[in-house]
Amino acid sequence: GIPSKKPLIAVMVAFLALAAYLMVHHGPYKDTDALPAFAAGVLMVGAMAIQNTMQKLHLATAPSAHLMTGNTTQVMMDVGQILAGLPDKERAIAVARLKKTFPAILIYAVGCAAGAIAFVQLGMWGYVASPFLAAATAFFADSDVPA
Repeated sequence: GIPSKKPLIAVMVAFLALAAYLMVHHGPYKDTDALPAFAAGVLMVGAMAIQNTMQKLHLATAPSAHLMTGNTTQVMMDVGQILAGLPDKERAIAVARLKKTFPAILIYAVGCAAGAIAFVQLGMWGYVASPFLAAATAFFADSDVPA
């Protein structure tokens, strides 16, 4: 069967917490090849891999959260085709795709902006928010709300 979300979330939170610890206590890094910098990067990549796996397992019909270039391209193609005039059936498909994909792009952009603001305002301490935000998703893991 499909693995439960909570153990995956727990591992993701652990990876993010360890990465945040390394960023706060050893960063900013003058030597990005140093072991703490490398380890922090690997832990964050691991957390992203878990997030990607969870989406593929539990949110298979949702727009991809890791492929924003593809999502943005699809939105722009749909908008262009709608503006150019599509037959009703094809227009309905494009509009449905837009309704599904555009919110994902908007949320992604808001998250990027929040991360940039946190980094500018808090420096390395901005990384501490990630494990807490990831842990908060555990509250939705067993509900009908996608985590």
